[in-house]
Amino acid sequence: MTYDQWMNWAFDLCVWILVVSARGIGMTYNELNIWVFVIIHPAITLILGIIAFYQAKKIRCLKLLTHF
Repeated sequence: MTYDQWMNWAFDLCVWILVVSARGIGMTYNELNIWVFVIIHPAITLILGIIAFYQAKKIRCLKLLTHF
């Protein structure tokens, strides 16, 4: 299987998953696509970024405390 064939297969599979999922929850493909890629994914990315920031801050504080 060539790279192009693999990419087309992967894309078609993802579209199929979205179509089936959308039908299952009573939405259209476009509505679910917006929810997943415009609302949910960016929100999760933002939340994880905030958590990583605070964890890094805590690690810096702990490293300072262990040097004394």
